[in-house]
Amino acid sequence: ALTVVVDKNSSRSTAKSILSFQIADGAIENILKRVYKNTDSTLSALAGNLYGSAVCAGGVISGALPTGSGTYQVAFIDKNGAKLQCSGAGFSSYAEWRPQLVRLVSVGAYNGTVRAVDAGVKP
Repeated sequence: ALTVVVDKNSSRSTAKSILSFQIADGAIENILKRVYKNTDSTLSALAGNLYGSAVCAGGVISGALPTGSGTYQVAFIDKNGAKLQCSGAGFSSYAEWRPQLVRLVSVGAYNGTVRAVDAGVKP
């Protein structure tokens, strides 16, 4: 998958900035592993298989690190820039939602600092 860093500071990056970027990057990496495994029937099911208490709402999976030190949100985007649905008609099986997914946008937050990663997803 092609990954684009949406927001990155210069060499003056703080520890909080680095950690929030790592959270965003780690979340997208874990989700891509699940996406390419071809096992989750819905995005809600995918969220339920992630660490912590991740949930899916409005095409965005949100969760917190087990230590409570950071949070992440990953949006599932189709070719028109719209978010996929977590479940329901047209999104109730991997074969329905997966072909629609072309992009993931991950946002990591740590102690008030937010960073994002944008990744293209192969069909």
